Amino acid sequence: MTACVVCGEPATSGLLLNATCLDYLARDIAMCARLHSDLEAVLVRPSSPDEGGGKRATSVGISLDDAAVTARDHIRATITGWVRVAQEERAGVEWPADDVAVMARWILRNLTWFAGRPWVQEMARMFAETADEARRAVQAERPRRMEIGPCPQRLTDDEGQDAGACRGTLFAVIWPNDPLLPCDVRCTACDGRWSADQWHALGRRVEAVAKAEGEIAS
Repeated sequence: MTACVVCGEPATSGLLLNATCLDYLARDIAMCARLHSDLEAVLVRPSSPDEGGGKRATSVGISLDDAAVTARDHIRATITGWVRVAQEERAGVEWPADDVAVMARWILRNLTWFAGRPWVQEMARMFAETADEARRAVQAERPRRMEIGPCPQRLTDDEGQDAGACRGTLFAVIWPNDPLLPCDVRCTACDGRWSADQWHALGRRVEAVAKAEGEIAS
């Protein structure tokens, strides 16, 4: 049985992701498209002559929010980049217009194709990082991180062979004041990511790893 390249659980038949990680990828893509629009509202803000921080003052008293500028650029680059990857591998396909929202919808319509490609783990990681960066730029209140324990993942090499245990640490990432941004658990080292409905099983795996590490240490 093929394992999900992100979380290590059994993958959906014909894909390299399981249903949960596929949902996460879809959510991150849609979130990037939405936040690209939302960031436009915080892109330009009035400034005083002595305003500092992450804003660039212009000659007409307007400042650009550096985090918003960078996040929007990264969203466009990420979405455009994966459309171009598809263009290199697929022939006879009608390509989307050069518009962030249009390209994001096109990727979502073709998501099962993307989820079967060998580089989908990198795609999932990039969209997760890009969405997180954009959320930080939009929200004044930063997410909270709570340490959970050692990562229970087994790593694989480029040939799919076992490469030993992940040495990362799991953290719960909690986004405040937004029901569309639920808490999830991520690893500091690998691309492991678990949603709330996976926490019970994950907790047992983390406990087993922590117990084994304690026995080795003693």
